[in-house]
Amino acid sequence: MNGLCKARRFEEAFGLLDVMRFNGLLPNLDTLNILFDCLCRDSWLLEAMDLLGKSSELDWFPDVVFYNTFLSRCLDSSLRTNSLQIFSTMVKRGIEPDTCTLTLLILCLFINQKLRLARCMITGGWSFVPDVFTFNTLFHQLYLFGESREVLEMFTEMIQKNVTPNKFTFCIVIDSLYKEERIEEAIELVIGTIGEDFMQDLVSRLLRWLAGDCKLGEILNLFKKLAQNSAIAVASVNSLIFHVVEQVYVKVQIFIDSTIIDKILGIM
Repeated sequence: MNGLCKARRFEEAFGLLDVMRFNGLLPNLDTLNILFDCLCRDSWLLEAMDLLGKSSELDWFPDVVFYNTFLSRCLDSSLRTNSLQIFSTMVKRGIEPDTCTLTLLILCLFINQKLRLARCMITGGWSFVPDVFTFNTLFHQLYLFGESREVLEMFTEMIQKNVTPNKFTFCIVIDSLYKEERIEEAIELVIGTIGEDFMQDLVSRLLRWLAGDCKLGEILNLFKKLAQNSAIAVASVNSLIFHVVEQVYVKVQIFIDSTIIDKILGIM
């Protein structure tokens, strides 16, 4: 079986499986694991799904890892439309999904433009709390579909579930706040990350939005709030001022009389 699979002779491998069963030999766990893994890696997904469907009669009990492997391969094939069916089969067989399962399922659902259903996966009442990567996947897909308000609602739910956001989370939330014209909240969110290694990256991200729209007042407000916090290093402030110069002067070409830089230096 292993040799046939490595040679990608899957029809013969399936034929061997039938011969074994005809002769009263049930394939063991290793046999089926090898076959399933090779089918998934070589995108013989219909055959892999058929093998999953026969798992009970083969006395083979694939765990959540097998279903996750299959769902990950479905992302790049037309079988992603069957993702819910596969997930349903998994749950009916008493196999508890994990955070990886939900992440993969959310991606499949977004590819099929089932946004609301994808959101429901997060709030499904599982025995575990979805992790930051699952939430980030949901946020990213929602934002790509222009659902920035949904991102912010789900971010609130994420915090309520005590899931710690990371840099990627904050980037999407800042972008969403800006899209919703909630700039003051975006500034407060950035200030709230003071002390984190990625804080300066978030400031730079917000500055790109503000400078791109020539929002001088908001830029000054951001620097004013930064100046009020003694935890900000001088080197970091200098770097951020340079960033404003780069964004405003080079890319946007406004405030040529250096008014903005004078004002920032006056604040700091």
